[in-house]
Amino acid sequence: MMSHMRGTGSGAVCLRSKSHPTSDHLKILGVSSARSVSNEEFCAAHLAYLSQAAYSEYQRDTEKGLMLYVHAFVHSFIHSFVYSFIRLLFIHSFIHSFIHLYMHALTHAFME
Repeated sequence: MMSHMRGTGSGAVCLRSKSHPTSDHLKILGVSSARSVSNEEFCAAHLAYLSQAAYSEYQRDTEKGLMLYVHAFVHSFIHSFVYSFIRLLFIHSFIHSFIHLYMHALTHAFME
């Protein structure tokens, strides 16, 4: 929610629709007008609205998306990225060492 609160006053992303809220926003807030709620309350309602909309789409079974557990996804991505990076460094180091030894052997073979 804090990412939606960036900015001061009415500049926060979550407050863009406060002056013209959807009926879903008002239903979540339990009010008929958003003027009576604080900015923090409206942002919380906006986050709830986004979450409900995402879950509703998930339940429609349109096969256009996939729900991901973000923590597992991020952990898996980082693990995969770090593993690949370390493997790449190892391969690069191995190739560099091999070329160095090969050039060293060629140099000594021609000098003898």
